[in-house]
This record gives sequence, C-alpha cells and structure tokens, in this order.
Amino acid sequence: GQAGKRLGDVQTVILAERRDASGLLEALRAGRAYCRLRSDDENLALDMFQVVPPGAEPVEAGGRIVLRPGERPDVRARIASETGRRLTVEIRLVRSGTVVQTLRGDTPLALDWTDTPLPADARAYYRLEAKGPHGLRILSNPIFVAASREGPR
Repeated sequence: GQAGKRLGDVQTVILAERRDASGLLEALRAGRAYCRLRSDDENLALDMFQVVPPGAEPVEAGGRIVLRPGERPDVRARIASETGRRLTVEIRLVRSGTVVQTLRGDTPLALDWTDTPLPADARAYYRLEAKGPHGLRILSNPIFVAASREGPR
C-alpha cells in the first residue's frame, strides 16, 4: 500500500529464451528483464530494447558491448499495449543518467536513435523508461557500452 501501489501491480518481466527453469535462471543471471507498474485491466510491454553496434549483433537488456572509437551505436525500442488498445505513452531514453531522447505517441510506439561516438576507454549505459496512462510504467534493465582504444574497423 505504500505510494498508492499494491504488491501485485509491480512486476518483473523476465525475457527468457526458453520456458523452463534453466532458461529462466539464465535470463535472470544475464539481466534480461524489465520491471513494470501495471493495472488490473492494462499492461505496457517492452517488445524490444536493444543497442545495435555497427556491423554486429544487437545487444539486449543486461548485455554488454564494446565499441571501437568512432562507432555510433543505434538504440532501438518498441513499447506496446498488451491488450492491443492504443495508449498514449512517453518513452525516455537515458544514457548514463541523462535523458538523451524523448518520444511521445500512441502504442505501438517505436524509438530508433543513433548516438554520438564514445571517446576511447569511455563507458556508458542505456536504460529505457516509459510512462502511460493510469500510472502504467516500464523501466528496463541497462545495456552497458564501453569504447575500446583500438581505431575504427
């Protein structure tokens, strides 16, 4: 009952590749999860949140990537309504504690943003926040990014 929330309204969604105990534990260890504040009749869903390094496979929540100096990662996300209803949401992309992109619109809402290159040896993380009507919220686990000392490919 604190802050007007009920225990069942706060959920951790695990992004497991397999629906068995080992798949669940693997996803938990890797940090492939997000939390959400839901209501009795509606939920927001984080359909996609990934950082895509140039010429490499996407990395999802809980993941780590290393970029070469000069590489510009793409950040992609998609928020949907689990019921399929159109809901007005606000997505905020956070890089290392600072909001770097805000997008408002109706679900399903997609974000595609390209960051500036990180300096050599720099570290950063990306996190996604979403706010919907009636107190609906999503907060992703971070994706960690580091830049190496090596030059561009």
